[in-house]
Amino acid sequence: MFEKDMMDIAIKAAKAGGKILMSHYKKEHHVHSKGPLEIFTEVDVLSETEIKKIIKKAFPKHGILGEEEGKTEGDSDYVWIIDPLDGTNNYQNQIDFFNVSIAVAKGNELIIGVVYDPVRDELFAAEKDKGATLNGKEIKVRQRTALNHCMLATNPASTLNKFKSVQYRRFWHKLRAPRIIGAKALELAYVACGRLDIYYNTSTFLWDVAAGILIIREAGGVVKKFDGSEWMIDDNEFIATERTLLPQILKIISRY
Repeated sequence: MFEKDMMDIAIKAAKAGGKILMSHYKKEHHVHSKGPLEIFTEVDVLSETEIKKIIKKAFPKHGILGEEEGKTEGDSDYVWIIDPLDGTNNYQNQIDFFNVSIAVAKGNELIIGVVYDPVRDELFAAEKDKGATLNGKEIKVRQRTALNHCMLATNPASTLNKFKSVQYRRFWHKLRAPRIIGAKALELAYVACGRLDIYYNTSTFLWDVAAGILIIREAGGVVKKFDGSEWMIDDNEFIATERTLLPQILKIISRY
């Protein structure tokens, strides 16, 4: 019952954040830089503030890790992991691929994941050992056997990383349609529901991927490090896909 309560709050918070995003969408914003590839706006902060308010009211002892305001310690094993606007560059440039991402970890284990796309009103959700859904309907990763039938998504940091780009070029020539959508949680959710087949990542923050990773796992997919071992909550590089493709992928990226 406790987990159901957390799922209900995660959904409520994600939709509240999404409402803020849409109310400010296609307006002028103050853009601030966090690095060569990272920006944020006042809307990121507004969304995170509202999300945290909802969580803290329901679970005052839980910790919160947010992209914009860092970590708030709690008196509990539970930590909420928040990206209040995943895809800020898209949002700022009026490209309709962005989302709110909320996960809950108990210790080092992800137990709740919610990714909400307010443009399409699509809510991807997963609870550990209970499957994954899109707007309440069960979703599964798409079954593939050949890489040349697959669509892969990645992020700019992964493609610009000189050392790892050798791996990515090997992928590029074997895949049907590589994509950079620019919203990591949404790309992971798309793997979970079968719109994409593979997500390749060499550089990220936990709030970008935590919810999406649980959703993929609960949709029957796998998330592995490049050596084939299981991705853990403090890891960075990973491949997310369905089980049949994994050996082919690991064989390619191990040769560098």
